Amino acid sequence: QKWLDCTDANPGKDAEGNEERHIGACGHLAEPLGKCLKEHEDYYDKIKLYDDDESEDGPSPEELQQAWWDVVKDIEGSHKPTPFNDTTKPTMEVRPSDGQGMAAFLYEMDGSNVVGKDEIRREAKLVLVMCYVLLLRETGRTLLAAGSRDDLWEWKDGKGILRMDVPSSDESDGPRIVIARALFQDENGTEVLLQSTPMALS
Repeated sequence: QKWLDCTDANPGKDAEGNEERHIGACGHLAEPLGKCLKEHEDYYDKIKLYDDDESEDGPSPEELQQAWWDVVKDIEGSHKPTPFNDTTKPTMEVRPSDGQGMAAFLYEMDGSNVVGKDEIRREAKLVLVMCYVLLLRETGRTLLAAGSRDDLWEWKDGKGILRMDVPSSDESDGPRIVIARALFQDENGTEVLLQSTPMALS
C-alpha cells in the first residue's frame, strides 16, 4: 500500500523529463515490495488482473452459458457416460446457506481406472479436456458450471476446482440431484466421458 500511495503522490516525469518521478521518490520501497510479492507469490498468481467475462467486447454471461451448453450437448450426443471409480471421482461440496459449491477434478489418471471401455488401454495416460456440473430436477436440467482444464483453479492432490452457484430450491422443483462429468482423452485421441455418483441436495 505504501508503494501505491507513493507512486500516486509522484505522478509524471522529473524536471528534465527523462525519468518517471516515482522511480526516484519511491525507490526505497521497491525492495520491501519485492520481498512481499515473493513471499506471497502463490496468492498473487491466482488473482486475475482482468475479468474477461466482464469485458465490453467479450460475450455476456448468458452467451457463455449457452456456448457451454452447446458443447455439453455435443459431447453427450457422442459419448455415453461411464462411472468414476472411488479413487478418481471428483470431490463435490455445496454450501446450503448461500448455494456456493465446488467440484474438484483430477487433471490426469491412468486408463486402468476406467471400467467397461475396451478402447481405453489400461496403461494409457488420460488427460482432462473439460468438465461440467449439472443440476437435475423434475422441471429439467441446469448447467451449473463448465470449463476446460485451463479454466480450473489449481488445488491439491493433482486436482483443479470448478466453482458453481446452485440456485435456491423451490417447492415445485421436487428432488434435486447434482452430477459432475468430465471428458478425458488419451495420447491417441480416444475420449471417454466419466460421471460422478449423483449427489442429492437438501
